[in-house]
Amino acid sequence: MDKIEKDIQSSNNDFTAITEEIIRISAQIDELSQKKKSAAVKIEEVTKNIRNLTQKINKLNTDYQTRRNNLSSLIAELEQTNFQSRAGRSFTEENAAVIKKLCAADVLSSDLLMEDFEEGSKVRIKSFILCDLIMKVNAFVESCSVKQRALTEKKKDVEEKIEELEVALGEFTGKIASNKKIQLSYKKSLEELGEQGKKLSADLAEKEISKKEIDALLETFMKKKKDLLVEKKKEQELAALRGIMPMPVEGDIISGFGKQKHPLLDTYIIHRGIKIEASTECVKSVKNGTVSFSGYFKGYGKTVIIEHGGGFYTVTSGFDKIDIEKGDSVETSSKIGSVLRGETVYFEIRINGVPENPAMWLRK
Repeated sequence: MDKIEKDIQSSNNDFTAITEEIIRISAQIDELSQKKKSAAVKIEEVTKNIRNLTQKINKLNTDYQTRRNNLSSLIAELEQTNFQSRAGRSFTEENAAVIKKLCAADVLSSDLLMEDFEEGSKVRIKSFILCDLIMKVNAFVESCSVKQRALTEKKKDVEEKIEELEVALGEFTGKIASNKKIQLSYKKSLEELGEQGKKLSADLAEKEISKKEIDALLETFMKKKKDLLVEKKKEQELAALRGIMPMPVEGDIISGFGKQKHPLLDTYIIHRGIKIEASTECVKSVKNGTVSFSGYFKGYGKTVIIEHGGGFYTVTSGFDKIDIEKGDSVETSSKIGSVLRGETVYFEIRINGVPENPAMWLRK
């Protein structure tokens, strides 16, 4: 019983430790679940940021490309205007000498008219046309200069905007790279949390199995304890029956228990029970119980074996007639059969298979 108590105490301690471990692991799993949820939310936020930044970069790239195209157009237009302006100036410079000559010819126009009126008219006409052309060229050159300044200013604005876009693109690209690093970090954390969760779940499953095993072991120990207590109680009950159980049949004990000298042979034999010379016909049960065997037993004759509980059995042989069958319940002192007067009744008591001296149990 002490060993069973120690086993129960040890199993209880193990059960408590396992239960505490299960609670601890469950708490860790809950904590990991919260961390996983938090990491998943962060990943979603970062992914959303990356999407927004990507959209902004795409928009900036479109704007950047448009402005680059505009800049190319402006540069081409500016180059064309520069070319036209240079051509106008070149024309003016190339015809400056002619203009001076014509102007000088205009001064001497009176002499020319006198010499050759027709020739003077031609010179005036040429001078007028050329001067008009020069004025138009100068006006064109001036408009080219104005346009050139405007285009140069616009080109400067576009270049500044492109520079701003390049800076913004760099910033957004950097932010995307940073967010991707954060996203990767959270994903890695999520994977690690997942692995930890798997390990903890496996540990939890293992602890649950151990808990069930300990629970089953405890149940076994408790059953053993209960059985031992029942057995002990029955032993105590049986011990209380020592010397008070009725005789199975009235009469005298003619052969005792244990080592006995054979009446005819010069030798000793071992008796597992006693022999009673019947003075009455009625054979009774010495204690309540259940019939385990009823019938002929080789070497014993008509025999009844009764189980009284707690490993306590009685064997009665030598019947002339048996009144009970296997499985019947009997009460103390109830009739189980009959025997002829003067006949010998053989009686055994066995506890857990070990023969006991019936004389120690029967009422004297």
